[in-house]
Amino acid sequence: MDKIKSLKPSFTRQQRDRTAGLMLLILSCAGIAYYAMSHRIRPEQNREVLAVFDWANRYYDSVDQATAPKAFDRITTRSHPGKPNAVNKKYPSGDKIPSIASAEQWEDPTADTTSTPAKVIQEKKVFHVKPKSMNQRTIQPVDINTPEPLDWEALPGIGPFYAAKIMEYRDRLGGFHTVQQVAETWNLPDSTFRQIQPYLVSSPIYRPMDLNKAEVETLAKHPYLSWKDAKLIVRYREQHGRYAKIEELLNIHAFDTTFYQRIAPYFTVIKLEPTVSLTDNQ
Repeated sequence: MDKIKSLKPSFTRQQRDRTAGLMLLILSCAGIAYYAMSHRIRPEQNREVLAVFDWANRYYDSVDQATAPKAFDRITTRSHPGKPNAVNKKYPSGDKIPSIASAEQWEDPTADTTSTPAKVIQEKKVFHVKPKSMNQRTIQPVDINTPEPLDWEALPGIGPFYAAKIMEYRDRLGGFHTVQQVAETWNLPDSTFRQIQPYLVSSPIYRPMDLNKAEVETLAKHPYLSWKDAKLIVRYREQHGRYAKIEELLNIHAFDTTFYQRIAPYFTVIKLEPTVSLTDNQ
């Protein structure tokens, strides 16, 4: 009987090396493609999740108050001869149990209910106490530069989400100059602003900037100024000296009257006090 020879691979060493190199190249390309796709899709998924949370916050903020319950819910039942009661099947028609105390007796804990005669229950009244706050709610005026978020949340259509957005935008400005600036808050619906506008009271801004001290970085953080506008304001001060009045901003050719009227309330010019020398005292 012939001996069975063991099968050996007929590939040469060079072919095996090329095959291993090709497989390594394929795995490397697959890994790079997976890395690129995961890092490209992940931000889109994050944006979708953030959009869902943003929509949920705006939805709950738009709900001003819950629907008030009805004052009385009347439930009536009918008795059928030979059949159980429609509400409580333990008592067939004709059975008698003590009647339920009236509304006046529920309000007065000292009322005597033992002497109430037995009656056939044919109707049942359920009383719901309606909170007085829902009927007698009054909205107080709100200062547009108030530091309290609860004052904003008391307005119709404003919840914690919109209150935080309004206060964040106001802090970036340094304070609201007019009531109309509240409408510039990011993502605040125009219908919501028109609803709260009658309750807003204007007040002076609380953080004006000194034209002679503000640097480019500080000016560029203001929502109304770009980096280019900030550099022009500082460059004019370096070329012509200190600002004597705010109207000198109109000397900058890139600024027109409309732009000046928008940014002027947020600037001030602090005059230097004259220094007193020793020779003047003598």
